[in-house]
Amino acid sequence: MDQVKDDTPARLPAMPALERLPLAVPTSAPTAHKSAQAPNSHAAPVIVDDQNPQGCPGHTWRVETVSTEAALAERAHEWQALETRADDPNSAFQSAVWCLPWLRHVGSGLNVKPQVSFVYHSGRLVAVLPLMMRRRSGLNHLLPLGHPHTQLSNALTDKAVDCTAGLTLALAEQMVNPTLDCVGLNAIVKGCALHRAIDVFVATAPQTIPALRPDPAEFITLVDGSGLKKNLRKTVRKGLAKLRSKGPVTFQRIQSNDADFAATVAEIMVLKRDWLARTRTHSVGLSTPGSDRFLANLGLPNGRTSDGPDANRLGFDAQLEVLRCGARLVAAHITLKGHGLRHSYLSAYDPAFAESSPGNGLIQTSLDTPEGKARIPLSLLGYPTRQKRSWAHETVPLVCFERAMTPLGRLWLGGWQQRTRPLLKRTFGVLRHAMARLQALR
Repeated sequence: MDQVKDDTPARLPAMPALERLPLAVPTSAPTAHKSAQAPNSHAAPVIVDDQNPQGCPGHTWRVETVSTEAALAERAHEWQALETRADDPNSAFQSAVWCLPWLRHVGSGLNVKPQVSFVYHSGRLVAVLPLMMRRRSGLNHLLPLGHPHTQLSNALTDKAVDCTAGLTLALAEQMVNPTLDCVGLNAIVKGCALHRAIDVFVATAPQTIPALRPDPAEFITLVDGSGLKKNLRKTVRKGLAKLRSKGPVTFQRIQSNDADFAATVAEIMVLKRDWLARTRTHSVGLSTPGSDRFLANLGLPNGRTSDGPDANRLGFDAQLEVLRCGARLVAAHITLKGHGLRHSYLSAYDPAFAESSPGNGLIQTSLDTPEGKARIPLSLLGYPTRQKRSWAHETVPLVCFERAMTPLGRLWLGGWQQRTRPLLKRTFGVLRHAMARLQALR
């Protein structure tokens, strides 16, 4: 576990939220002083080290938890400004360009309440932890904002500040909600800011809190600028040549504020839903009402009707990578990019061109562009497939943090989430594979 910088105690100072949890605070730890909470927020008090009673800027933290979509929209510019000071590319799913469109187009139709913690250090925003409360199966779940679309759990942090202490305070403030039944933070990149904060949170609690455990279902595969492994490059080149024999092949990158972004997303979704139907695959995310509108407005926190592009190009942004044969879309990715990494969130291809392997051709064509030759890695995110393994140059381990807060929460977490659900998922996968084999033998 990474150590917290010297100017912040490794163990948490006393504060009401932590006392209600309760968390163990050593007698030698500095006590806390309260200050006025910020208006219109459920803010934790400012924490000031007793060794610095005057409140030197190096020793103050403030956490404000915002719980309405309107209040979050008002903070969009401050949120995006933090994105420019971040340096962790795996916090793209905690950016305003992802979270705010999701709330507007998907979250508004679900029984969710945003719980977004804004962490301030010496009056400056240094971290955002976007979570949400969702009522499901009669229980209140604390989940990553954007679940099930959000692919990675993390916190957006200022690269110049060690935010471990502030994020731990934010977690403690979220955990003391008396209506909370269980916590489920999955797909946490090992070693990220949220991982470090949870480690401190778990180590400080006197009662038994389950530690982070490996996430068995997901991992990230990264493709660097060298593209496919040597033994597969020739196959992909042949596929591209076959595709060119059917018409002119063009590659295009479309930014979130381009006029044809939404229309191209609609084309991609038609192909994706066709693939889901043909393979009898159920997508929880894409079956959620509002998913298509959300993806069409991805990258624009204040909506597509605002004046001019409002996405922060120095932080994170959405981008489409599209391969066409003539005017026909044959393969495409919806990506989130920023801070030296591109996440391929969703991909689709036209089955009429399947013999040309258009998905592999798209990746190789992308890597052949100047941006690709700059060796900007491409993340293929979770769920292992044969194609992803063929491209992978690196895998990044993921962990998850699950905690029951009530007896009903323990029953749901232990009985369904950790036992019954994985068993049913494996059984369904075996049955689907068997049915595919039977169809192939006919």
